[in-house]
Amino acid sequence: MGNARGAKLVHDDKLHDPVRYPALLPLTEEKRIDVLTRSLRAAQVRMAVLKAKRLAANFKRIKDEGGPDAIKLQLEDKAGREEKIAYLQTFDGIGPKYARDIMMDAYHPDFRDSIALDVRVKKVADALGIDVAPYEAAEQFFIAAAARAGINRWELDRLLYTFTDDVLTAIRA
Repeated sequence: MGNARGAKLVHDDKLHDPVRYPALLPLTEEKRIDVLTRSLRAAQVRMAVLKAKRLAANFKRIKDEGGPDAIKLQLEDKAGREEKIAYLQTFDGIGPKYARDIMMDAYHPDFRDSIALDVRVKKVADALGIDVAPYEAAEQFFIAAAARAGINRWELDRLLYTFTDDVLTAIRA
């Protein structure tokens, strides 16, 4: 829902430690939402209150279903990309794009040939004069570009994500 601006939540221990599973486990639901909201706001995550409530609901589900290891096993038991995406979408606030992004971020083998047409990749497509609608046509362009560069699609996706400004500067030059 938006952007990666809140990534510092993961990189800053002062923000991350209070929202780790073991830290949230002994809290009441109300206190859990409060801790999540404070950490999300401090990380400048958009819609912090809404996302804190969704995270709290997902936390409860994970706890009720046996904890993180049990959920991971359920996810891994799903066959192929589509089943994994469908399973992740059963969690509050996770749509098809984010479900795929989660698995790409984890560098899961089923998702290494994926490209997420996010805002940054769309900027590159625009700069190259590539229409991103339909999605499949734009994706095919980037799939071919990855093959031509001798890298997998995930690697191209991460390069474009990480170095968008550099790529756009080179295209304009």
